[in-house]
This record gives sequence, C-alpha cells and structure tokens, in this order.
Amino acid sequence: MDTYVTDADGTGIVHQAPAFGEDDHRIAISNGVLRPDEMPPCPIDDSGHFTQEVPDFAGKYVKVQAVFSCYDLILMLPLMLLIRTRTRIFRRR
Repeated sequence: MDTYVTDADGTGIVHQAPAFGEDDHRIAISNGVLRPDEMPPCPIDDSGHFTQEVPDFAGKYVKVQAVFSCYDLILMLPLMLLIRTRTRIFRRR
C-alpha cells in the first residue's frame, strides 16, 4: 500500500487510522476507503472511550494496556469482525 510498510519484518498486520495520521489519511483516500471530501471516522471521545458511533462498544476504553496479550486479541475479535462486516476497512492480500 505504501513504501513505509514492507513484508520483510513485523507481524504482517497493519492498521490504518485516517483520523490520526497524514499517511494513513492519504492511503485511505488513494485506496478508496475514504473520498477526498469525506471526513475520516473517529468514534473515540477525548477520554479514549468509544462513542455511540460504535454502539456495540460505546463507553468502553479503547486501550486497556500498551502491549496486547493473546487474551487481549481474543477480546478484540468481536470489534474486528464487526468492522470487517460493516465497512471497507479490512483488505486481504
């Protein structure tokens, strides 16, 4: 998708947050996730909790800790599946 991401190292999982980074925003537009005139979604309030834009997770804190354990990833699976089924965010290669 861009030159700063390679398959030479890392986990092979890349997330994009177009509301939080210039590169992410540019890549979202260039890959059809967002239109140039469209505001990126940002369903997180100033205190780090999901807003009503994500009703299944509204009020829940986004980051419980900085390093995710396998248990944390299991807890995030419902959110990942919800995003995948309702939006254009996930892409398989």
